[in-house]
Amino acid sequence: MPLTGPRRVAGFSCLALAAAAVANLLVPTYPGFDTYANLVWGSALAHGTLPDLNEAFAPTPHPLEVLAGVLVSPFGGGDRILVVLVLASFLALLGGIANTLQPGDGFLVSVDLQKPTQVFETCYNDPPEHSAFAPFRLNYLSHLNRRFGADFNPEYFYPRAHYDSATTTVQVHLYATQDQYVTLSELDLELVLRRGDSVNVSLSYKFHPTQFVDDVSARGFHLRARWIDVVWQYGIFLFVRSN
Repeated sequence: MPLTGPRRVAGFSCLALAAAAVANLLVPTYPGFDTYANLVWGSALAHGTLPDLNEAFAPTPHPLEVLAGVLVSPFGGGDRILVVLVLASFLALLGGIANTLQPGDGFLVSVDLQKPTQVFETCYNDPPEHSAFAPFRLNYLSHLNRRFGADFNPEYFYPRAHYDSATTTVQVHLYATQDQYVTLSELDLELVLRRGDSVNVSLSYKFHPTQFVDDVSARGFHLRARWIDVVWQYGIFLFVRSN
């Protein structure tokens, strides 16, 4: 008997989640900076310490991510586990939307689409003689110094964004300009950085329109219409809940 409705959504979600979990074990995949902060706060709660959520330049606390930090704290850092949990949340979100909507209801969503590497790297890096992105990105190191007792010297790093076509992500790295040792005292961690080594501080995922449509359609929707800017490659998609 074929699966229909919520059962079909649940079936596809379980298969996709299993594939994502296996892929996460095989390919190094990690959360972003804000997520790590929530993980640390959750770990503090799990050890009976009330974290300071209002410290200077702290990211916005996310209660569910803090709770996830509490739950995964017995497994060490738990960052790779949290990646799977985030994927599960994404699938649950799509499944929840599908189950909430009635057949024939619409679901409008916009996504940034894949573009030539040069376009992304031009957009995500400062133009010559300008500095807007650089201070913002180097502030990640200043925040680590305040939050975890680290001794990063931002003057020994420079930021550069790259587009990774294999993962379809724009990744922002801070590159070391000289050999250095960095200590994060509150994490009991020491980093040995050689000149040219980098710290990845940001990921921004870009979608392929066909794959995006297939992923959403597999969870109880069909595509009704799409509007894609042929110059800037930004898409708006209208899906309809299937019967």
